Amino acid sequence: MFSLLNLYRMKFYFIYLLLLVFAVSCSSTPKDTLPPVASEAPKSTTDQVDPTPVPPTSTPVPPTATPVPPTSTPVPPTATPV
Repeated sequence: MFSLLNLYRMKFYFIYLLLLVFAVSCSSTPKDTLPPVASEAPKSTTDQVDPTPVPPTSTPVPPTATPVPPTSTPVPPTATPV
């Protein structure tokens, strides 16, 4: 069916094909098609502005104590006249 020489040739072609596919798959896209990367602008010390304090929009409310319901006094049972 296959001779030993044909088997070696098939192995060579298979390895060559794998290397070719690997080389093509590892190639990157051109630089102009990549999305731009945001870079930080250099910080200058002359354009800094002191932040203005913002007054609070609501007034703080002090916490109030939770009212405790009065305890009920036990009422002794009354005798019912028969």
